[in-house]
Amino acid sequence: MLKLVKNSFSLSDKKSSCSSKVKNSTEDNSNESSDQEHVISTLESLLKKAKDGDISGLMYVVATEGEDHGVGVAGEYLSNTHTGLAAFCLVYHLLGDEIKKSSPLCW
Repeated sequence: MLKLVKNSFSLSDKKSSCSSKVKNSTEDNSNESSDQEHVISTLESLLKKAKDGDISGLMYVVATEGEDHGVGVAGEYLSNTHTGLAAFCLVYHLLGDEIKKSSPLCW
């Protein structure tokens, strides 16, 4: 089961976390290299886990240059769409909870 832990999603409390840094729109570009390093290390960690057989499904959203976004679904989340939708809903609610915590005046 996914769990949001300090702006990252982990497969369980005992495994290392995989990604999801939320960037504030007011931040300057000084963190771009650390964001890039974070993305690269996350992808390398996910690739290792996939090669080890620890990941059977993947759902992702990527921010590309400009304000474009890419999305994708693979493995179990694609072949078992009920599981994929359940995971998406969980992430949706976890991110919503984080927004409520960081922007109480918006809610």
